[in-house]
Amino acid sequence: MWKPERCDLCGDCLEACLYLGYDRERAQKEMKALIAGKHSSVLDDCITCCGCNTYCTRGARPFDLIIHRMEEEGSALKKGCATALLEVFCFNLARNFTRKTIKGAPWMSICCMEYFQPHLFWDSKLFEGMNIVGGGDYFCVNGMVHGRQDTAVFENMPAYVERLNKLPTDEIVFYHDECYAPFFSYAKDMKLEPNFRPVHLLEWLIKVVKDNYKEVRKLGLRTAIQLPCSIRCGPDRHVWIEELFDLLGVELVERKYDRRNQICCGAVAGLGGGASEDLSENQRFSQEIRDKNIADAKHYGADHMMFLCPFCYAALARDAKASGIMPVMAADLVRMSLYGEEPTEYVTALERGWIQ
Repeated sequence: MWKPERCDLCGDCLEACLYLGYDRERAQKEMKALIAGKHSSVLDDCITCCGCNTYCTRGARPFDLIIHRMEEEGSALKKGCATALLEVFCFNLARNFTRKTIKGAPWMSICCMEYFQPHLFWDSKLFEGMNIVGGGDYFCVNGMVHGRQDTAVFENMPAYVERLNKLPTDEIVFYHDECYAPFFSYAKDMKLEPNFRPVHLLEWLIKVVKDNYKEVRKLGLRTAIQLPCSIRCGPDRHVWIEELFDLLGVELVERKYDRRNQICCGAVAGLGGGASEDLSENQRFSQEIRDKNIADAKHYGADHMMFLCPFCYAALARDAKASGIMPVMAADLVRMSLYGEEPTEYVTALERGWIQ
């Protein structure tokens, strides 16, 4: 949550934003307006990438203030495509299910990812023998911030944690990075205590590879990474990525738009998360972000691009393939190496009609 006592109005958070284009004076002016409860152009142009929380060295969490002010002003209603999509997709369409295997087997929460990846969790050897839960009841709600509101997060987070607490395990692997992140942000701020250890997918994949290292086939790929907005909460994912890549014989391509300077996938921008009330203008802005992202990876010699978020994959898969870059999820790399399985064809944002 926003921590006003830590903010010194330096303007770093908004000046460093890769989308707003503010100088220091403008950044300080807009931050003052946000804090005073006045209208700021940030509320119109923010694409909800959460980057400003990273740029603030004092831990004030300015992004949390921005989202709260967006909802106060009704921005969530004016630019509600993303909100409507998340509500329908996660609360109404996604079926709830629990697949139990044997006592003592690992537990994994896949949120609503089955919607993107039909059959993956049932057909791949990687997930054999796992207890898996998924569906709307296991949607983390953290993604609602991309719908420009935080009320839904605060209202639904307690029930989310309570449902997970009822699972008979002391560790839960989270397939989606967005489901892992709130245990280091919203759930933590709300003092919601999990009775299990949240395990990131990358942690689990590293363990699987190490346990089966004799079966590893070095992949020899040059891979760029596209990390989701949610990596701004919790441990540094790069540490795990570098270890996993080393185990699998994958070269990590360092590029311009990476780490602190990473740009988003463009999905939320295309849904109305900034730039304009005009859908066609939002689509143009989204394509601009996607073109810049893929061109950067191509320039630095990537032949694959790895994702931790199926939403990001959905936004960039078509353009990546058109540029000769193969999109893969993190789990795909392990499946390819250990079992010789082909990367899953995920449902793209183009097919869903989210972007043009």
